[in-house]
Amino acid sequence: VAPDAVLVAARDCAEQVKDVVARVSPAVVAVEIGDHSGSGVVISADGLVLTAGHVASGPGREVQFTFPNGRTARGK
Repeated sequence: VAPDAVLVAARDCAEQVKDVVARVSPAVVAVEIGDHSGSGVVISADGLVLTAGHVASGPGREVQFTFPNGRTARGK
């Protein structure tokens, strides 16, 4: 494969990654549960957030979410 073709493919890939990040970033939230914190992703229109088990550390805990625009919400 010619070096120019590799460079073009790499640039195309970088543009695709930028597009995905732009679409997904608004759904990423900060998650605070007690003394644990991490990130999560809003996966449904009614606000269901998916996060890692080590962040949640168990079901039914009080959670504070911070959205990219700075707004916060509480949940379980």
